[in-house]
Formats: sequence, C-alpha cells, structure tokens
Amino acid sequence: MAGRVAVIGAGSSGITAVKVLEEAGFSHIVCFERRDVIGGLWHYHDKAARWVDEGCVNRGTVTNTSKEILAFSDYPMPDDYPNFCHNSMIEDYLNSYATHFRVHGFLRLNTEVLQVKKHSTFER
Repeated sequence: MAGRVAVIGAGSSGITAVKVLEEAGFSHIVCFERRDVIGGLWHYHDKAARWVDEGCVNRGTVTNTSKEILAFSDYPMPDDYPNFCHNSMIEDYLNSYATHFRVHGFLRLNTEVLQVKKHSTFER
C-alpha cells in the first residue's frame, strides 16, 4: 500500500500503530518522538516535574492492572514479571516489543512535532 504516514509519539499507542501500519503495507512510516527514548509516560525521569508540558509516571509507580490484561495480545509479558509491574518493567516491555517488531527503524527520536497541516491534495 502506498502512502506516507506520520505517527506522533512513541509511547505504547505509537509503537503499536507503527507495527500495525507496517503490517498493513504502508510504504513510508515515520514515528516522531520528542524525547530520546520510547515509552511515553512509562519512561520515568526526574526532570518531568520541572517541565510544564511533559509528564511521566512517579519513580515508584506500579501498575494497578495485571500483566495479563495490560500486555499486548500479540506479545505477552515475560513469565518472570510480577502480576503488578513497576514502571521500569513496563518501559522494558515496550522496548522489547519495539525490538521484536522492528519498530526502531521507523522512529525519529529527539524530534518534536510543532504543527500538522492538511495537504492541499487531501480530499476529505
């Protein structure tokens, strides 16, 4: 399938979108992520508290949903993960998912999207 697709954000939704788009046959996919890592809100960093426009989990965040419910249907969480995972395990899981499904090749890290405009040839 021809077409260019931009995915904004490399959190859990962004990396799964890239995987599905690639499987659907889209020819040019770019996932823009303003940070230097994937993981979205699951990536803890102490600077987030000082930045007005960015958030993340707290240092000690543990999921309130079991790993079986939280995991992607096509990529189960490791057996050795506890039922309720610390945020660092979720971040590791997301990185493992991205590696397994070759998502990293579609990422453009350290790239913030400031504006999106409809192309003049867009018909809807």
